[in-house]
Amino acid sequence: MEPINRSSDNGKIASGGVDRTVLLWDVGSGEIIRRYTAHWERVNSVAFNDESTVLISGSFDATIRLWDLRSSNFQPIQVIEDCKDSVMSVDVQGVEIIAGQDYFISSLDDTMRLMDKSNGRLLNEFKGHKHKEYKIESILSNTDAFAITGSEDGKIYIYDILEGNIAHVLDGHEGVATTLDYHPEDTNMLSAGSDGLIHIWG
Repeated sequence: MEPINRSSDNGKIASGGVDRTVLLWDVGSGEIIRRYTAHWERVNSVAFNDESTVLISGSFDATIRLWDLRSSNFQPIQVIEDCKDSVMSVDVQGVEIIAGQDYFISSLDDTMRLMDKSNGRLLNEFKGHKHKEYKIESILSNTDAFAITGSEDGKIYIYDILEGNIAHVLDGHEGVATTLDYHPEDTNMLSAGSDGLIHIWG
Protein backbone atom coordinates (compact mmCIF):
# COMPACT_ATOMS: atom_id res chain seq x y z
CA MET A 1 0.00 0.00 0.00
CA GLU A 2 2.58 2.50 -1.15
CA PRO A 3 2.07 6.19 -1.82
CA ILE A 4 3.20 7.11 -5.34
CA ASN A 5 3.66 10.20 -7.46
CA ARG A 6 5.18 10.94 -10.87
CA SER A 7 7.58 13.60 -12.06
CA SER A 8 6.41 16.39 -14.38
CA ASP A 9 8.24 14.83 -17.36
CA ASN A 10 6.74 11.38 -16.58
CA GLY A 11 10.27 9.95 -16.52
CA LYS A 12 10.35 9.08 -12.82
CA ILE A 13 8.02 7.69 -10.18
CA ALA A 14 8.48 8.20 -6.43
CA SER A 15 7.09 5.77 -3.87
CA GLY A 16 7.17 5.31 -0.11
CA GLY A 17 6.05 2.63 2.28
CA VAL A 18 6.01 0.82 5.60
CA ASP A 19 9.77 0.14 5.42
CA ARG A 20 10.34 3.91 6.03
CA THR A 21 12.11 4.37 2.68
CA VAL A 22 11.44 6.75 -0.20
CA LEU A 23 12.24 5.23 -3.60
CA LEU A 24 12.83 6.97 -6.92
CA TRP A 25 12.15 4.79 -9.98
CA ASP A 26 13.07 5.21 -13.64
CA VAL A 27 9.89 4.69 -15.70
CA GLY A 28 11.71 3.49 -18.83
CA SER A 29 13.73 0.74 -17.15
CA GLY A 30 11.57 0.04 -14.09
CA GLU A 31 14.75 0.26 -11.97
CA ILE A 32 15.17 1.93 -8.58
CA ILE A 33 17.63 4.80 -9.09
CA ARG A 34 17.61 6.31 -5.58
CA ARG A 35 16.73 5.10 -2.09
CA TYR A 36 16.24 7.61 0.77
CA THR A 37 16.12 6.26 4.33
CA ALA A 38 15.98 9.13 6.87
CA HIS A 39 12.35 8.69 8.04
CA TRP A 40 11.89 6.60 11.18
CA GLU A 41 8.23 5.70 10.62
CA ARG A 42 6.25 4.64 7.51
CA VAL A 43 6.09 7.09 4.59
CA ASN A 44 2.48 8.12 3.86
CA SER A 45 2.86 10.55 0.97
CA VAL A 46 5.33 11.70 -1.69
CA ALA A 47 5.26 14.64 -4.11
CA PHE A 48 7.54 16.40 -6.61
CA ASN A 49 8.04 20.14 -6.98
CA ASP A 50 7.00 21.66 -10.34
CA GLU A 51 10.46 21.16 -11.89
CA SER A 52 10.83 17.63 -10.44
CA THR A 53 14.17 18.60 -8.92
CA VAL A 54 13.02 18.19 -5.31
CA LEU A 55 11.10 15.26 -3.84
CA ILE A 56 8.95 15.82 -0.74
CA SER A 57 7.90 13.04 1.65
CA GLY A 58 5.54 12.99 4.64
CA SER A 59 5.57 10.33 7.34
CA PHE A 60 4.01 8.93 10.49
CA ASP A 61 7.11 10.37 12.22
CA ALA A 62 5.36 13.81 11.96
CA THR A 63 8.03 15.22 9.63
CA ILE A 64 8.17 16.40 6.03
CA ARG A 65 11.54 15.84 4.35
CA LEU A 66 12.84 17.42 1.15
CA TRP A 67 15.32 15.58 -1.07
CA ASP A 68 17.48 17.19 -3.79
CA LEU A 69 17.25 14.89 -6.82
CA ARG A 70 20.20 16.60 -8.54
CA SER A 71 22.62 15.98 -5.66
CA SER A 72 24.70 12.89 -4.95
CA ASN A 73 23.97 13.46 -1.24
CA PHE A 74 21.17 11.14 -0.11
CA GLN A 75 20.42 13.11 3.08
CA PRO A 76 17.38 15.46 3.17
CA ILE A 77 18.15 19.09 2.33
CA GLN A 78 15.42 20.21 4.74
CA VAL A 79 13.36 18.64 7.51
CA ILE A 80 10.07 20.31 8.50
CA GLU A 81 9.11 19.34 12.06
CA ASP A 82 6.22 21.77 12.64
CA CYS A 83 3.50 19.14 12.15
CA LYS A 84 1.68 18.22 15.34
CA ASP A 85 0.79 14.68 14.25
CA SER A 86 1.42 12.12 11.52
CA VAL A 87 1.66 13.61 8.02
CA MET A 88 -0.87 11.70 5.90
CA SER A 89 -0.62 13.76 2.69
CA VAL A 90 1.62 16.38 1.09
CA ASP A 91 0.90 18.52 -1.95
CA VAL A 92 3.10 21.09 -3.69
CA GLN A 93 1.52 24.23 -5.14
CA GLY A 94 4.20 26.51 -6.55
CA VAL A 95 6.58 27.22 -3.67
CA GLU A 96 4.12 26.09 -0.98
CA ILE A 97 3.98 22.64 0.61
CA ILE A 98 0.51 21.83 1.92
CA ALA A 99 0.20 18.99 4.41
CA GLY A 100 -3.09 17.27 4.99
CA GLN A 101 -5.27 19.40 2.70
CA ASP A 102 -7.79 17.11 1.03
CA TYR A 103 -10.60 17.74 -1.43
CA PHE A 104 -12.10 14.35 -0.57
CA ILE A 105 -12.87 12.61 2.67
CA SER A 106 -12.73 8.84 2.36
CA SER A 107 -14.20 7.21 5.45
CA LEU A 108 -14.45 3.62 6.61
CA ASP A 109 -18.15 3.39 5.74
CA ASP A 110 -17.63 2.66 2.00
CA THR A 111 -18.28 6.34 1.22
CA MET A 112 -16.19 9.05 -0.43
CA ARG A 113 -17.34 12.62 0.19
CA LEU A 114 -16.46 15.68 -1.87
CA MET A 115 -16.15 18.72 0.40
CA ASP A 116 -15.92 22.43 -0.30
CA LYS A 117 -12.57 23.28 1.34
CA SER A 118 -13.52 26.95 1.81
CA ASN A 119 -16.56 26.31 4.03
CA GLY A 120 -16.62 22.57 4.75
CA ARG A 121 -19.93 22.03 2.94
CA LEU A 122 -20.69 18.56 1.54
CA LEU A 123 -20.88 18.75 -2.27
CA ASN A 124 -21.50 15.09 -3.15
CA GLU A 125 -21.22 11.51 -1.89
CA PHE A 126 -19.94 8.50 -3.82
CA LYS A 127 -20.76 4.89 -2.90
CA GLY A 128 -20.01 1.55 -4.55
CA HIS A 129 -16.38 0.90 -3.66
CA LYS A 130 -15.23 -1.09 -0.60
CA HIS A 131 -13.56 0.88 2.20
CA LYS A 132 -13.69 -0.54 5.73
CA GLU A 133 -10.13 -0.87 7.01
CA TYR A 134 -7.25 0.62 4.99
CA LYS A 135 -6.02 4.09 4.02
CA ILE A 136 -7.22 4.64 0.43
CA GLU A 137 -6.58 7.72 -1.71
CA SER A 138 -9.22 9.60 -3.68
CA ILE A 139 -8.43 12.01 -6.52
CA LEU A 140 -10.02 14.13 -9.22
CA SER A 141 -9.35 13.56 -12.91
CA ASN A 142 -7.42 16.39 -14.60
CA THR A 143 -10.67 17.84 -16.00
CA ASP A 144 -12.43 17.62 -12.61
CA ALA A 145 -15.15 15.60 -14.35
CA PHE A 146 -14.53 12.37 -12.41
CA ALA A 147 -13.90 11.41 -8.80
CA ILE A 148 -11.62 8.38 -8.59
CA THR A 149 -10.90 6.10 -5.65
CA GLY A 150 -9.15 2.85 -4.90
CA SER A 151 -10.98 0.05 -3.16
CA GLU A 152 -10.39 -2.91 -0.86
CA ASP A 153 -11.63 -5.27 -3.58
CA GLY A 154 -8.61 -4.25 -5.71
CA LYS A 155 -10.67 -2.27 -8.21
CA ILE A 156 -10.50 1.43 -9.12
CA TYR A 157 -13.86 3.20 -9.13
CA ILE A 158 -14.44 6.23 -11.36
CA TYR A 159 -17.51 8.31 -10.45
CA ASP A 160 -19.23 11.08 -12.39
CA ILE A 161 -18.52 14.13 -10.23
CA LEU A 162 -21.92 15.76 -10.79
CA GLU A 163 -24.25 12.76 -10.84
CA GLY A 164 -22.39 10.71 -8.24
CA ASN A 165 -22.90 7.44 -10.14
CA ILE A 166 -20.20 4.94 -11.16
CA ALA A 167 -18.94 5.73 -14.67
CA HIS A 168 -16.21 3.04 -14.92
CA VAL A 169 -14.65 0.29 -12.83
CA LEU A 170 -11.07 -0.84 -13.53
CA ASP A 171 -9.75 -4.23 -12.41
CA GLY A 172 -6.64 -2.89 -10.73
CA HIS A 173 -4.86 -4.98 -8.12
CA GLU A 174 -4.79 -8.26 -6.25
CA GLY A 175 -5.63 -7.07 -2.75
CA VAL A 176 -6.28 -3.39 -2.00
CA ALA A 177 -5.95 -0.56 -4.55
CA THR A 178 -4.64 2.19 -2.29
CA THR A 179 -2.86 4.98 -4.16
CA LEU A 180 -3.69 7.03 -7.26
CA ASP A 181 -2.19 9.90 -9.26
CA TYR A 182 -3.63 11.50 -12.42
CA HIS A 183 -1.64 13.19 -15.20
CA PRO A 184 -2.30 16.97 -15.27
CA GLU A 185 -2.96 17.06 -19.05
CA ASP A 186 -3.20 13.59 -20.59
CA THR A 187 -5.73 10.83 -19.91
CA ASN A 188 -3.23 8.79 -17.91
CA MET A 189 -3.25 7.59 -14.32
CA LEU A 190 -1.00 5.67 -11.91
CA SER A 191 -2.25 3.24 -9.31
CA ALA A 192 -0.51 1.24 -6.59
CA GLY A 193 -1.80 -1.51 -4.34
CA SER A 194 -1.07 -3.97 -1.58
CA ASP A 195 0.17 -6.42 -4.24
CA GLY A 196 3.31 -4.23 -4.52
CA LEU A 197 2.57 -3.31 -8.14
CA ILE A 198 2.31 0.08 -9.83
CA HIS A 199 0.04 0.25 -12.90
CA ILE A 200 0.00 2.95 -15.58
CA TRP A 201 -3.45 3.48 -17.13
CA GLY A 202 -3.99 5.24 -20.44
